[in-house]
Amino acid sequence: MITPDGYSNHRAGGFAFVNQQTSVEHASIPGGRGHTSRENFAAGLAQLRVACGKPSYETLARLSGRLRRSTIFDALTGRSTPSLEFVIDYVRTCTVHAGRISAQVDAELSDLATWTARWRALHHVGEPVPQGMDASRPPSEYVIASQERVSREWPVPRQLPLGTSLLVGRDEEVERLDSVLDGGLVVVTGMAGVGKTALVTHWAHKRTCHFPDGVLWVDLDEDRVPGSPSATLISLLCALGMDRDLLPRSVTDLSHLLRSCTADRKVLIVIDGAEDPEQVRPLLPAESRCATVVISRRGLVGLSAREGADRLVVAPLSSTPAALLLTEVVRRAHPSEIRLDDRHAREIAALCGGLPLALRVAAERLRWDTAAQLREELSSEYLLLSGLVVADDPKNSPHAVLLSAIRRLPASAARVLRMLTLHPGATCTAPSVAALLGATAVETQREMRLLIQDNLLEQHGPSHFRMHVLVRRAAAELCSASETAEEQRSALRRLLTWFRSGAGLPVTEDAAPQQIDTAAAIAWLTARLRPDDHADGTL
Repeated sequence: MITPDGYSNHRAGGFAFVNQQTSVEHASIPGGRGHTSRENFAAGLAQLRVACGKPSYETLARLSGRLRRSTIFDALTGRSTPSLEFVIDYVRTCTVHAGRISAQVDAELSDLATWTARWRALHHVGEPVPQGMDASRPPSEYVIASQERVSREWPVPRQLPLGTSLLVGRDEEVERLDSVLDGGLVVVTGMAGVGKTALVTHWAHKRTCHFPDGVLWVDLDEDRVPGSPSATLISLLCALGMDRDLLPRSVTDLSHLLRSCTADRKVLIVIDGAEDPEQVRPLLPAESRCATVVISRRGLVGLSAREGADRLVVAPLSSTPAALLLTEVVRRAHPSEIRLDDRHAREIAALCGGLPLALRVAAERLRWDTAAQLREELSSEYLLLSGLVVADDPKNSPHAVLLSAIRRLPASAARVLRMLTLHPGATCTAPSVAALLGATAVETQREMRLLIQDNLLEQHGPSHFRMHVLVRRAAAELCSASETAEEQRSALRRLLTWFRSGAGLPVTEDAAPQQIDTAAAIAWLTARLRPDDHADGTL
């Protein structure tokens, strides 16, 4: 086994250990005299090759698939300074070869973080390796020097966006987020407009002191490059002090470099707007003390299944905190102009479905309208969403964000959601939805599970489901635009047939209507509901 202490032997005895296939290579690095930083770096690369069994340049080029013989020769003889991408490829390829021949290599000698730090020390704005640090020193000292230099010359990243000072009814969620203060991964999910980003931003501002090495913020909705997280990784690495021009190109190398840069650090990474687990995985640090909070409208169940992520579902506010949020927003914005009594606050909050985004927009509407006028407008099924739009920021209105969430669904799931708006009553069951769609129970349940994971459908009890009032309105708008009148009538006929069959009534369309005993009908329905399906007193 060759240890880091072996560097001194190479300085004293020349570089005869380098591939001696040609005298040119041996002569290119003079022995027994002081070497430049580049020569020291080249000596280290050559030592790694020897420790890994001294494979030929041809073997290394073949194993890598990207390295060239001439490039390897120039790097190991000090004729050129290799790129960081080359160094990472070279170290990995040497390690692969060592594994194939069962050669034992000192872990520090083959550590990517060590080589990255040495390379950064060599290239730092053209400076040589710091005084007193040469190839005879253990590679770990390059890591220390690089981190010290970054801490002196690059500010600790604090990238949190502006947060809200008003957070109502989220004490339990804040406590759940505190579980990652010592490291971990949590997915914060919930329907559009429920206040996921506001919650995490508020929490992170209050907990910044727990992450002395930085707080990084990634907005995938804004910065996403379709199909590749390269731009996001480059942004994160630059925030940690890396030079953009010297970064590797591949996503894999960038991801590994991010893990190296966050090793032995305590960093918080917040990833907002994630659409699927594959977007997130390359951005995850491996350091156990680092915390990652992922914000998504979708469930991202894959992160829980594979990475063991905790899952925090943010629900709309219940009646009391919703009314309190509305009242407090109005009071802070217009302390002397508007008075909102508790009755009107609760009525408007209920019409908004307890959705924080809708409540804040409603508070702005009260600058021009009375509470009674706003309540009347929002009570109209057709004016509900249009009444919750801010004129100068329409893309962030409840109407826009809900339509956007629905349109991102797969076509089959989006159609199920649209057709659900035709279902009478506040709740539905999987069999009744299957009848409405004219689909099989298996197909229907698969699509409904997707809608639940994407927070567009709520499950109440083991067998009943319902939509949030604003989701229903947005989906109904799309249903009217997408489904013909005949398609809607056919769906309702299928559902009516299913209801009549289940009630033991004739299913032919020309069957004469029968007088209904209301009390008997309610007793029949209650007997067929499980207790937890109507525990809240609603049927």
